[in-house]
Amino acid sequence: MIKIKHPIIFGTSGHRGIQGDSFTVEHVVSITQAVCDIIKETESDHTLCLGYDPRTGNSPTLQMGSYTQAIASVCAKNKVNIQIFDHVTPTPVVSWYIKNNRCSGGFILTASHNPKEYNGLKYNIKNGAPAPKHVTDKIESLANSLYNPGSTHSCEIKESDKQYISFFDQDDLFVDSVLSEIHRSGLSIKKTVPFCVDVKHGTTGSIWAKFANSLKSPFHMLHNEPLSDFANIEPNPTKISSLSTLKESIALHGASLGVSNDPDGDRHIILDETGSHLTPEESSVIILDFLYEKGMPIHGVASTVASSNILQSFCSKNNISYHQTGVGFKYFSPFFDEAFKNQEFVAGIESSGGFSTSFHSFDKCGFLPAIYILHILSQTNTPLSVLRNNVKNKYGNYFFAETEVSFKQSDKPLIIDKLSSISSTELNQFFETPVKNINQTDGLRINFENSSWVLIRLSGTEPIGRIYSESIDKNIGSTVLEESKQFFYKLV
Repeated sequence: MIKIKHPIIFGTSGHRGIQGDSFTVEHVVSITQAVCDIIKETESDHTLCLGYDPRTGNSPTLQMGSYTQAIASVCAKNKVNIQIFDHVTPTPVVSWYIKNNRCSGGFILTASHNPKEYNGLKYNIKNGAPAPKHVTDKIESLANSLYNPGSTHSCEIKESDKQYISFFDQDDLFVDSVLSEIHRSGLSIKKTVPFCVDVKHGTTGSIWAKFANSLKSPFHMLHNEPLSDFANIEPNPTKISSLSTLKESIALHGASLGVSNDPDGDRHIILDETGSHLTPEESSVIILDFLYEKGMPIHGVASTVASSNILQSFCSKNNISYHQTGVGFKYFSPFFDEAFKNQEFVAGIESSGGFSTSFHSFDKCGFLPAIYILHILSQTNTPLSVLRNNVKNKYGNYFFAETEVSFKQSDKPLIIDKLSSISSTELNQFFETPVKNINQTDGLRINFENSSWVLIRLSGTEPIGRIYSESIDKNIGSTVLEESKQFFYKLV
C-alpha cells in the first residue's frame, strides 16, 4: 500500500479537505472506485448519480482534470451508470432523487458550509440518507488501499465510456414533491407571504425561484449567481454575523420571513419579520406544534446530543417519542427508514441547521422548513416573531452559549478515554449544580438537575474541544460553561 500524505477520512459527512492538498483528484478517484467495487458486490442495479456545488473543480461539462470528470470516468470504466445533474444542484435534490428513483447511491461534490478553498465528497446510500459509519468505514479502508498518485492519467472519458454517462435536471420535480408533502400535511396557501433568501452564491437560487413562482409569493433573492469563491462571503448560514445583508433586505422589502442556506443547500437558518434569527430547533417546534394542533399524527422526533431541550419539551408534553443520537444526519437513517416503511411522519433536526421528515428525504433539507413556515404564516396571519414567542411560552425559553478549548494533539487519546469513561458521580465534584445523567454517545453531554446541559465534543481535524451549553437562565448557562472549561483543563 502506498503511504498517503493525507489519507482519506470520512468525518461527520464525507471526505473533506483543502483542494490540492488534503482533497485531490486522486482522492476522488480512489473513493469512486471503492464505491463502484462495493455496489457491484452488494447491489443488483449498478446506477449512481452525481450532484455538485459551484466550487472549483466541480465542472458540469466534465472538464479535463475536474472532480466531476474523474467520477464519471471511473464509473463508466466500471460499467456503472452515472446520472449527472446538468447544473449545480443542492444536496437535498440529490438525496431526494436517490430515494425516489431507486439509485444504488449517489455522490455529492461539496464542502458544505466550509470556506472556498475546501471541497469534499459525500456518499449517500440507496435510501438517500448519508452513508452510515459501517459503510463509510468500508469505503475509507478500500479507498486508501486503492490510492494511486498517478490515477489522474486514466480519467479521460473515451467514446466507449459515454454509454454509461447521462445528464438530467430534476428541479421542477423536486419542487413539486416538496409542495406535495406540505399539502399532504393539510397545509395550503391562503394568501401570499413575501420572503427574502440569501443564496450565498451557492446552489439554491433556481430552486427558490421555482418555489416562489409556484406559491405566487413576492420574494427577493441575494447573492444568487453560483460562484466558486462565493464572492468571499461567509458560506455558513448559522454564523449570525453573516446575516446582516439579509436583515437589511427583510426591512427594505417588508418581508415576513428571511432564509439563508449554505452553498449546497442542506443547512438553513430562518429570520423573522424583525430580522431576528430563530434557532433550527425553534423553527422546527413551530412547524411540529402547528401540525400537531391540526391533528397531524407525529410518531417521533430525532435529534442529536447538541440539540436544544425545547425539542424534548415538545415531545414530552405531547406524548411523542424522542430519540437522541450522535452528531450527523446519518444517525437518523434507521429512524426514518422504519417510519417510511410504516408510512408514519417523523422529523429529524440538527442544531447546525438540519431538518427533514420521513415523507421527504432522509438527508437534511434547507428548503423544507422555510416552505412549511411560509404556509403556516399564510394560514395563521400571525407574525413569525409572535409564533416564536408562543412556542417559547408553551415549551420553554432556552439560552444557548458555546466556547472552545485547545489541547496538545498528543493528549487527544487520553482526553477521549476520560470523556468516555467518567461517571456522573465523578462529575459532581466539578459542578455546582447536581448532575442528573450523562450521554457519551458523541463526546460527553452532561444533563443537570436544573434542566441545564453542557456538551464537550472534540473536533475531528483540529486540536480543539468545542463546549456547548444551554440553560433556562443566562447566568446559570455562563457558570456551567466556565465550570466545563475548568473541568476540561483538568483532564490532562
